Amino acid sequence: MKHKTLGRTGREVSIVGIGTAFLGRARNQPTDITPGEFVLDPELGIEALTAALDSGINLVDTAPFYRTEPFVGAALRQTKVGRDAITVMTKAGRPGVGEFDFSRDAILRHVEASLGQLGVDRIDVVSIHDAVHEGIPYIMSKDGAFGALAELRDQGVVGAIGSACYDPTLNAEYLETGEFDVAICSASWSMINLTLRNRIIPAAEKHNVGLVIGEPLERGLLAVGYEPGRTYADRNFSRDVLERVQQIQTLCQTHGYRILDVGLQWLVRAAPVSASIPGAATPEEARANAAVGSVEISDEFWAELEPLITPWSHADLGIEIK
Repeated sequence: MKHKTLGRTGREVSIVGIGTAFLGRARNQPTDITPGEFVLDPELGIEALTAALDSGINLVDTAPFYRTEPFVGAALRQTKVGRDAITVMTKAGRPGVGEFDFSRDAILRHVEASLGQLGVDRIDVVSIHDAVHEGIPYIMSKDGAFGALAELRDQGVVGAIGSACYDPTLNAEYLETGEFDVAICSASWSMINLTLRNRIIPAAEKHNVGLVIGEPLERGLLAVGYEPGRTYADRNFSRDVLERVQQIQTLCQTHGYRILDVGLQWLVRAAPVSASIPGAATPEEARANAAVGSVEISDEFWAELEPLITPWSHADLGIEIK
């Protein structure tokens, strides 16, 4: 498994981590249900995460909203990998579906609850989760979310502070303050989505912020490639995008690579991008993602791929920023 440094935290993380928004989704559940609303299978979730850790993944992202923190805690106790070797990230401010509270007192409660759910006395990274309902000055104040996390960081309860916003513009505004150690960036960086180039990568380079990519496989399109008749959860890609992905697939096949391998490794070629956190619901998915981290991809391939990497609009990608 290849590793990179997570920005100014100094932590070495596997270039392929695991997102837990779908961890333990019961096998009979549709794949397009919103995180926080589908039926969970605890045994399956713990087995999947343990498989990821035992396969070399050492970066885990969870959140109270996902309801998977207990699975993470159980897997940490079951795996043979030492706790200090695993970077655990969770979030605060959005404890459940339709719930948002970014006040200092709420954040302190959320982190305390996460410590209990995870069964740990310290969390490596805690990110402010989708702070879209309050202004940045309040969030960054001593009475807001950042102030609370800064207190906990000073106390050693939190190792680093992150920003996790679905809206890349808002994420950029937080990073540009220079106060954040980590940023989780969703729906904004992949072989067909270059949004991070606009503001986030420059801000991350300036302030040595470690970037972690959520939704790196574009709802499965970059995991298995284009298949006629296949749907991609809530995304409706344009015909032009699908044709471009087919071109990328053909190039991958010519060189003997899976599009999954290429898609996840392409992400971390950008210097500030430390890792991606593709979701895994089952042990099979977790092991398949982990295997990507040790694949060697030639410089010749990357050079041939480069002309196919071009920006697309949110409309082409079927992304709606609310």
